[in-house]
Amino acid sequence: MHLQNWRDLCKPKKQGGLALCNVYAFNQALLAKHVWRLIDQKNILIDSTLSAKYMERSNWDNLLPRSSSSWRWKAIMKTNHVIIPNLEWQIGDGRGVKTNHHAWWQMLRNKGTFSSVSDFIQHDSATWRTVALSAVYDPRTVSIISSIPLSITGVKDKFLWKFSNDGDYTTKEGYNWIKNSINTPSPIHNKEVWKIIWNLKLPNRIIVFMWRVLNNNLPAYTILVKHHMNIEDIYSACGQSQESLLHLFLLCPFARVVWFGTHLGYHSHQCHFSNMFDWFSDRMKNVDKDDNVIHFICLTLHSILRCRNLRVMEGRKLEPSQVISMIYNNWSAYKSAFNLQFKRGSEKIRKVFLSVIHRSEVILKLAYGLRTSEHMLSATFVVLRRGLQIAINNSQSTSDCNVMVSHKGLASNITQGYKKLKKIRVIGIDINNLSQSFANYNVLLLTCPSTFTCLFGTSCNNSFSVG
Repeated sequence: MHLQNWRDLCKPKKQGGLALCNVYAFNQALLAKHVWRLIDQKNILIDSTLSAKYMERSNWDNLLPRSSSSWRWKAIMKTNHVIIPNLEWQIGDGRGVKTNHHAWWQMLRNKGTFSSVSDFIQHDSATWRTVALSAVYDPRTVSIISSIPLSITGVKDKFLWKFSNDGDYTTKEGYNWIKNSINTPSPIHNKEVWKIIWNLKLPNRIIVFMWRVLNNNLPAYTILVKHHMNIEDIYSACGQSQESLLHLFLLCPFARVVWFGTHLGYHSHQCHFSNMFDWFSDRMKNVDKDDNVIHFICLTLHSILRCRNLRVMEGRKLEPSQVISMIYNNWSAYKSAFNLQFKRGSEKIRKVFLSVIHRSEVILKLAYGLRTSEHMLSATFVVLRRGLQIAINNSQSTSDCNVMVSHKGLASNITQGYKKLKKIRVIGIDINNLSQSFANYNVLLLTCPSTFTCLFGTSCNNSFSVG
């Protein structure tokens, strides 16, 4: 018997599903890959055959199949809603982006004044002309556009897909986007509940049991009756009608004695919720997430169901004292096996330190403090780009340049990783272009804290030296 809808099972785990494959969404994601290849224009086989036969290269935005098109082409075109509305521009010099393009913000007034995005850029300083932007856009749009990083080395404009990290559409990311558009988004507190459930340090059978409890799909009599099974809905432990999950785990006199007999001393008869999910969410608010109370609650629920199954399946009747003893025996074993200890995390330092040194002489030394919502990696790349400019303008020798960083991940992003992250790709290309001004350019990883204490006068988590 199926107690859970298949669509619900295909939802992500953070929304209460099991993340099973939605075949329809996966097929749509595969077909949308063809649309992306047409737009990306990498001169592959499908670009040179299908596009030449079915579409105009100058007007690829309007991807509508003709009545005489093949069924395969029509199937591909049915997925253009995955790609076309979700395009955005990576601005380099702005010369390849028309202001009336659907992937750019539409102007509110003076539409004939500016033909390309390049008209809004001060190219000699690589900054946005905010006065020109304010003449045709509202203040909110001006703020968004002016926050887009610009290239100082003439990087070309490029299409990006909004919902990927590197801007390139992939089947995996397309599948996730289609699934999310089909599924109803869960409230924020629901996601927090499911995150805790799937991260429990308990056996997998108890984790899956909790998933079934919160989804109301355990085979209790009331649930089976709703699925049209002709059975008598009476709970054997107390003889009362309607064996719902709330009654089984909380309201039954047997369960009430068990809950009160544990060290929690919980009065489960005071429950005023309509389902187990709301009850569990409320329990989470009233306990410290870093201690073991949530784990103990899950184990108690599982032990109550086990006693019910022994009574129904084998005719064995256990006393509440026996159940409590079973709970603590299992609890002792699980604490030892899973080492149930938790530590609170500490906040990361939100500063970027820069030091430009030329022949043992400090040219520049500063600390850049990030705003609350500012992205750490983006700010680090902007500061590094500025440091390279200063090094080039203030040193007569361009033979050697060593960029010293304190994190392996940052070193990797500076050398190659920026290509996969659309937020820093333009700045990363600028850094790579500026590095070509030097005969020898190296990115060095320094792990000795005393080195950075010497350079900056303090130890820090995001530091680098240019020169």
